[in-house]
Amino acid sequence: MARYLCVSRAVVEVMARSGVPRERLAWVPSGVDLEALASDRERAATARRDPAISLRGWLGAPSDAPGGRHGGGAHAGEGSARVAPRPPRVPRRRAGPALGVDRRGPRRGDAVRRVRRLGLSGRVHLPGFRDDARVLLGQCTIAVVPSRSEGLGTVVLEAQALGVPVVATRSGGVEDTIESGVTGALVARDGIA
Repeated sequence: MARYLCVSRAVVEVMARSGVPRERLAWVPSGVDLEALASDRERAATARRDPAISLRGWLGAPSDAPGGRHGGGAHAGEGSARVAPRPPRVPRRRAGPALGVDRRGPRRGDAVRRVRRLGLSGRVHLPGFRDDARVLLGQCTIAVVPSRSEGLGTVVLEAQALGVPVVATRSGGVEDTIESGVTGALVARDGIA
């Protein structure tokens, strides 16, 4: 009998609801390459000390400014277009660019327009795909994952392996990767603003 291997309990539930018999479903937790991430963590630590290549230097922010990142695509079902529904509340002494966001996909234009409409163009950056995304993530103060639906949420695992705290919505596989209050913070899907 053929079986379906599912990366999260959420995927098991979606498959079962679509008619696949539960006895044919197996939850096999997924992971990330810790060796590759150890290298990225070292590169992030080096970059953090060099304004010419650091995330904050790229953003034009002071070296002690908070920096956050949301990773992922801009696809239907993902809530990332809601990352910045209003200007972030950052103390005036730490004003300046504070948020780098990885955006790609068919809804990227919506996110760009929202950033402009909110007057956040100098604070929220939408660079699209970057080969050094994990190195940038490793330099962040926090990773925000506001997905509405997520099969696994690999960026959560990557942030955790890089030592970056995570705030994420209760969305599918993310709930398998975060124990709220212990390994990160889980909030309601409409709870990230």
